[in-house]
Amino acid sequence: LNVVRTFDNFSILEEKIRNDWEHYQSTGQYSNSIRSIIYNSWERCKQMGVNLTSIQTPVIYDRNSLEHLKEKNNLLIETAVPYMKELYSVNSNIGWLLTDKNGVILETKLTNPHSKMLEKVNIFPGTDISEKSIGTNATGISLIVNSPVQLFSAEHLLPSFHMYVSSAGPIFDPITKEKIGILSMGSEKDYVQGHNTMLLEQNIKRIEKMLYSNSLKENYQLFDTVFNTISEPILLFDKNRKVLRYNSIAKQVLEISPESYLHHIIEIPSSRDWIDGLKNDSKGFFKGKNGMDWDILFQPFTREGIVIGWIALFQKMYVLTSTSNRNTTRYQFTNIVTHNKAMIKILNLAKKAAFSDKTVLITGETGTGKELVAQSIHSYGSRNQGPFVEVNCGAISKELVASELFGYVGGAFTGAKAKGVKGKFLHADQGTIFLDEIGDLPLDVQVYLLRVLEERTIIPVGGLNPTPINVRVLAATHKDLEQEVKKGNFREDLYHRLNIINIKIPPLRERTEDIPLLARTFFNKYSEGPSPIVSDEVIQ
Repeated sequence: LNVVRTFDNFSILEEKIRNDWEHYQSTGQYSNSIRSIIYNSWERCKQMGVNLTSIQTPVIYDRNSLEHLKEKNNLLIETAVPYMKELYSVNSNIGWLLTDKNGVILETKLTNPHSKMLEKVNIFPGTDISEKSIGTNATGISLIVNSPVQLFSAEHLLPSFHMYVSSAGPIFDPITKEKIGILSMGSEKDYVQGHNTMLLEQNIKRIEKMLYSNSLKENYQLFDTVFNTISEPILLFDKNRKVLRYNSIAKQVLEISPESYLHHIIEIPSSRDWIDGLKNDSKGFFKGKNGMDWDILFQPFTREGIVIGWIALFQKMYVLTSTSNRNTTRYQFTNIVTHNKAMIKILNLAKKAAFSDKTVLITGETGTGKELVAQSIHSYGSRNQGPFVEVNCGAISKELVASELFGYVGGAFTGAKAKGVKGKFLHADQGTIFLDEIGDLPLDVQVYLLRVLEERTIIPVGGLNPTPINVRVLAATHKDLEQEVKKGNFREDLYHRLNIINIKIPPLRERTEDIPLLARTFFNKYSEGPSPIVSDEVIQ
């Protein structure tokens, strides 16, 4: 056992340990009653040439070296010191030391008497208190065995420390699992009853938990920017492949939940150290449902210059699976070319909307590309293997628009087919319906559409029985529907039901930097021979 937790017979124990120490110093032999962890340390110190009988002069870092070391361990210091202060305020009879992963003291919390006594043996920030520097001590042993250790009186190799009881335990980075420091506590041996390793271990766990949060906070600004702007799936995972964070699109595409592990989501090598082989720009692959395939780009994120996890960026592969009932769209996002920042932001919103079933209202002047965006949303999203049904509400006569949208039963009206007709909504089941020029929809049909959006069922004209439907609704208009509502031409409740996600496309005159790009794109696309050179005068 590395830890002794009971002190009822401490005076007897202390005398026995002192006798064992004296015997070892005089004969070089150790008693069977000495704990193995102690005599192993004494033997290591002898081999390293540590002076066994006098005050050892430890290795001390100069001021500049110490400041550099503190900067390197800044996150550890900022996380651990508040806990040290808290513990010291509760019981000032116990002193606390924080060292780096090599045993150099970074910070202390001691009473003035303790501080002065330790300074006499050169124990203060900047001092190396590993075994090779000051002999057997709790910090030195804990550095080697990587577990909590407690030493009594003469178990310390040097007489200078026989008046103390000390405990130390390693602090591990909760993400990388690497040792990053040692937390030590000590008191005079007469106060031993108030000193236990359970307190030490509990607070090391508190520090490690806070380190986890602080490690992520260091990257939060980057994460927030990336997660809020990227319209493709993105997730963050640690070196153990535990998923730490993901955006809403990743949740839908990958069907993940908190506490997921990457190997449950993506097919990756089974070796636990697979991630260590990843370099910048390393790539992977994910085959999703409905023929949606994704390339994955892995990028590292760091804490104080050390890689502690990875970001997985997904990019959709436009491989369309042909099925007999699938209505393919003519356009997708790759057909939209722009350098305009506002337009890029709009397209990112549209990509996010593609993975939602919420209703989208696309607005903009005639010719701005509303239909192109609508088709791209369907092509990009999770319904892309379902039908895409387009309806121009302004091109259908008012008398027929209801039957066009919702169908009719046989004999519903004069001239109706005997067997009836399925409407556009039923044709779009399991896919997307695009209601273009929704502002031209008659008021009586608007009432019916509102009921369909609320209840997700269809009753054909002349029918009685509702039919459930699973349809994603996209709508578009060049009209200002808010003004149409005020004029009484459009129902306010329907407007709010349609305008869940609003995508407003600007006219080209508001993104004139795209004119040269579009001109060259069209020249490249339609020129039979080499693409012509466009002069600046022509561009102007």
